[in-house]
Amino acid sequence: RFARYGRLSGKDPHDLQAGARVEVDPEKRNPADFALWKLDAGDPSWESPWGRGRPGWHIECSAMSLKYLGSGFEVHGGGRDLIFPHHENEIAQSEAYTSELFAQAWMHVGMITINGEKMSKSLGNVKYLGRLLDRWSPNVIRLFCLGGHYAKPIDYSEELLQEHERNWYRARLAYHRMIQTDMTAADPSGDKAGHARRGQAVLLRGEFDDALADNLNTHLALSAFQKLSSLCLEADITRSDADVILPVLEYIMGVLGLDIRRVGSAERARIDSLVAERNDLRRQKMYADADGIRDRLASEGIDLEDYTDGTVWLASDGLLA
Repeated sequence: RFARYGRLSGKDPHDLQAGARVEVDPEKRNPADFALWKLDAGDPSWESPWGRGRPGWHIECSAMSLKYLGSGFEVHGGGRDLIFPHHENEIAQSEAYTSELFAQAWMHVGMITINGEKMSKSLGNVKYLGRLLDRWSPNVIRLFCLGGHYAKPIDYSEELLQEHERNWYRARLAYHRMIQTDMTAADPSGDKAGHARRGQAVLLRGEFDDALADNLNTHLALSAFQKLSSLCLEADITRSDADVILPVLEYIMGVLGLDIRRVGSAERARIDSLVAERNDLRRQKMYADADGIRDRLASEGIDLEDYTDGTVWLASDGLLA
């Protein structure tokens, strides 16, 4: 009798075929009705006004949502496979109980597939997160998940993870280049290229925000993020550029939940000193000694990238301590 049943999934209750999902129960008044309480004396079970049993699958979620969020909370999520009947049933029982809107927005995510097939233990194609973390950083896995639209399936592949690993390396390099831009260097007068870079950074933040406002289009948002990383790696970046670009870069990484390893001021000064010493050795063509410093820093998780206008060091990927 819930008039709005089927609205979320677009199904007409009158078109639902009895027995299509479960056997027809002769005790039901309507074959489409679902269980709120299952009579069962097994474990787990509890006493109730209707006899000993346990909650139906759908009522558990309504009970948790209403207890912790109340009616009319903002976003209810879940996999696309839960739209019908699970979420339809949640809405029906919750709104019949409260006479209020259950959730304001529903966001259903696509499945992660392998070679186009849904992950399944029976198929033996399950990828466990703990094992993935042995090879890929949490940031790379996060970028992989954000790389497609949340409502569409995303196909797992090593090649795609490698691509996101490369993109994340460039983003880390961009960040470290921005924080290492010489604060004492004078910007050239009439810096048209720098003015254009700074303007582009502001535009890219707007492009990023617009993408997320468009039904959480994280694929387009990551495109803006990658453009910003490339902008940071252009030649002749100045302190004025970094003052504008770095806050945009940190803002985007913060929104995406990407954690970049920070280095304290004392450690940073030590690394800067070693990099300067290495560059002096290279100018003196003492390459073996210079390589020794590079190897020492690499053993500490510090990589070096040489540019025409200087050397950028970046800390190995990892979460904040």
